Amino acid sequence: MSDNTEQNDLQQFIGAKIMRLYRQKNGGVSSAIAELARLRRGAGKTPLESPKLWGDVLGLDKEDEQAFPKKYRGKGDNPTNAETAAYTALTLFALHQQSQKELMHNADVSFAKAIGRLVNKTTPSAKKRFDSLMTAQTEKARQHYLRSIVTLLRSEGITFDYGRFTTDYMYLLNPTTHQKVLYRWNRDFSYGFLPAPSEATTN
Repeated sequence: MSDNTEQNDLQQFIGAKIMRLYRQKNGGVSSAIAELARLRRGAGKTPLESPKLWGDVLGLDKEDEQAFPKKYRGKGDNPTNAETAAYTALTLFALHQQSQKELMHNADVSFAKAIGRLVNKTTPSAKKRFDSLMTAQTEKARQHYLRSIVTLLRSEGITFDYGRFTTDYMYLLNPTTHQKVLYRWNRDFSYGFLPAPSEATTN
């Protein structure tokens, strides 16, 4: 999990694709609007439930600045962890960005920290969804809880880093690094839940 070059390849792909979709959507480009709508329909589903989305996910559109990094591409009947992570990030972003004028991708805030802010801002019951995500044993369950969480984040206009989320999710799917991701997400959640210094001083 310490190979920054490896992480940057995947993060750069996701970041570039998200920015392209965001700019074109705001510019009224019909193809980007349609692509976001297709991706949004995949949110909450497993990658194998949405085979028609793979062209969108892997950057096979000529308008994409780059295609999915070669070293992460699968060759068998099942997607690689990186492909699943990219699918998850892009479908969730499409859901998160729906009806939002401001960009929901924010390189300064991690996924779990955003959830901490959500719980701090709304109700402790939202943490139950985060806890359910952390203990989910199947991809179908994880996708379900992720969709629910991102819907709540959208309602509050809370953003997070989709590039970092993608590499986190790739490592979450790897049994040898799974626990490390859970630890970091729990830690980031706690930091997000704490009030900002200015708020703590005021209180």
